[in-house]
Amino acid sequence: MLRIDRDRIFEELERERPKRVILSAPDGILPYLDGLVSEIEDKGIEVITIGDAVYGACDTTNLEADALGADLSIHVGHEIATERVGKTLFVRASYDVGFEEVVSKFAEGFGGLKRVGLVTICQDLWALEEVKEMLERLGYEVMIGRGRGWLKDGQVLGCQFYTAYEIKDEVEAFLFLGQGTFHPIGVALATGKPVLILDPHFKEVRDVEASAREALKKAILGVYRALDAESFGVVIGLKEGQMRVKEALKLSNELKRFGKRARLLAMREVREDRLSLFGLDAFIQTACPRISMDEVFSKPVLSVPQAYALFRLWRGEELGDMLKKPDWL
Repeated sequence: MLRIDRDRIFEELERERPKRVILSAPDGILPYLDGLVSEIEDKGIEVITIGDAVYGACDTTNLEADALGADLSIHVGHEIATERVGKTLFVRASYDVGFEEVVSKFAEGFGGLKRVGLVTICQDLWALEEVKEMLERLGYEVMIGRGRGWLKDGQVLGCQFYTAYEIKDEVEAFLFLGQGTFHPIGVALATGKPVLILDPHFKEVRDVEASAREALKKAILGVYRALDAESFGVVIGLKEGQMRVKEALKLSNELKRFGKRARLLAMREVREDRLSLFGLDAFIQTACPRISMDEVFSKPVLSVPQAYALFRLWRGEELGDMLKKPDWL
């Protein structure tokens, strides 16, 4: 069962008394918003639900709120260290599921590990201390990295892994609390440590080593595919939290110093059908590093870390550990 922090929402509505609000959420949460919309409308407040895809906390909707004349933007499903960014209020949404069974399965199958680090995403932040206590009762040494910037203690984003990176030398492996491989693959590549998923929904313990290895191969191949490119599109993300104009200009100037043609582009969604319209040899996108890792493109589409790895190759240097770092932006 999904639990949305309604109390936080209605506290803010009572405090600000907006006439119009907008709601946004990841696809998996959108179907659960109907009741919330009705509750807000019952207070005489107009509600507009954003239908565009939402992938992370970088999907703030301050620009949309201004364009639609909304006084407040409520972003359900992503939680970061700050409650507000402009008009955007981040509201917790978590699943009502316990970790007891999957922790027991981990202990049965991985008794050889002694020192582990815990990481998770916003939906399961509530479980960190609870799982830490369970593991310590079973004899494990458990660490949770301190939060930094947008990150709370133990939290990782798809592009930021400070809470894991800063304790990587003190643990033998990381345990990711939650579902999916998207975030744990990032932890594995950023830290170079084994990462196991403790999935409370399917009661499974899964190793992401093979998936992380494939993701790294893909990232390296992307760099080498761009080696002979002469013309590049440098893409600026039009989502508010991805609008990195200075970085794009810096990359464009660097490309020109290598004698390449650089064309600045901007788009909300970095997609194959849009990139194919420009007739360029390759692209560097500054919107989100995971786009380059997780999507399939017919031409090279590099993230910022991949771009700097490409520059190193052009200078005759080694490729380097381009993803073994706490921040991929």
